[in-house]
Amino acid sequence: LFLRIRRPPRSTLDRSSAASDVYKRQGKEYYAKLAMQFAAFVQEALDKSGGIMTVIDAYCLYNRARGTDSVSPEDIFIAANMFPKLDIKVGFKQLKSKVWIFQSNKFNEKTQIDTIASLLKESGPLSAEQIANKLSANTFIIKENLQLAEENGAICKDDSVEGLLYCENLILAYMSKHQSDTPMIT
Repeated sequence: LFLRIRRPPRSTLDRSSAASDVYKRQGKEYYAKLAMQFAAFVQEALDKSGGIMTVIDAYCLYNRARGTDSVSPEDIFIAANMFPKLDIKVGFKQLKSKVWIFQSNKFNEKTQIDTIASLLKESGPLSAEQIANKLSANTFIIKENLQLAEENGAICKDDSVEGLLYCENLILAYMSKHQSDTPMIT
């Protein structure tokens, strides 16, 4: 097991400098502080982006906000893996497509499916891009969520000459509407 030690600033590259020794002792403290700071930043970004965003998007937004004092992708990954240990309420997971995402704890798979299904019920058939625009979310992530919603039977897709459109599962809607009207057979 290797403990990753962040490279000291250019002014302290001399291995014998006092600043370099202090920097090496920071280790886990640095990542814990970074995790707390990054999580607060990401939570605010998640609230604006529909509760879910790719790690790449979060990384770019965070470093853009930091200006010239950017953080490496490895540091972000290590800090994000510390979220559960630090009881940080931001999810960090890998999708089926191997893309890493941050996700608000208010925004789990069931809420994703319900949000998409209710949007399609209100709006009618929509493309993945239209759904992403209406939900202010990343199109790639919406496509993953659409696949998840389809696998769970909440929505259907129609691949026609008009393109790939997603719509409400009318069979499921009909069954739930008429379920109380149907007498139980015993």
